[in-house]
Amino acid sequence: MTLAQANVNMVVALHEREGALIGRMLRAARFDARLYQELQADPTATVQALAVVLLSGLSLGIAGVIGFYGQEGLGAQSLVLTRTITAALAGWVVLSLLGLLVGQLLNKPIAFPALLRAIGFANAPGLLYILIMIGGTMALLTNAAILLWTLLAMTVALRNTLLVSLLPSFLLAVIGTVIYIIMRNMTA
Repeated sequence: MTLAQANVNMVVALHEREGALIGRMLRAARFDARLYQELQADPTATVQALAVVLLSGLSLGIAGVIGFYGQEGLGAQSLVLTRTITAALAGWVVLSLLGLLVGQLLNKPIAFPALLRAIGFANAPGLLYILIMIGGTMALLTNAAILLWTLLAMTVALRNTLLVSLLPSFLLAVIGTVIYIIMRNMTA
């Protein structure tokens, strides 16, 4: 067995353990709609969703700190890391609250923790923010690609959690993404 085959087998094994954090993150990143039904029924997944949001914020924060390496002191780097994680957490809660509001307006019975889980896992592509540290034009393209990927994952999450059509899900995801970008840039 080659190293590449072993890696593929490991990823498949992680995916098959559907309750596992990494398997769920991969499923969210692949827009697996069934994941969100599973998350609604699993209250223990809220902690996993929090972990995804924290890891996404940490990934962006580390990329920011590396970008500041040698330019700023340790205090400024710590502040960048703290602010990116705070923005990720705040964006997660705000979009979940917006989803709850829309769900109530559309008379869709949804629990706030279920939205937290769905939106949290939709942040899985954000773990790739670490790639922004490459700098230059590639960093801008990478950031745009990750934002778009996350926007689409949030659309799938909202559609399958709120049980609404594609358009309201997409519009809500766009609003949430814009709010997140604003919060993220306010902390930069």
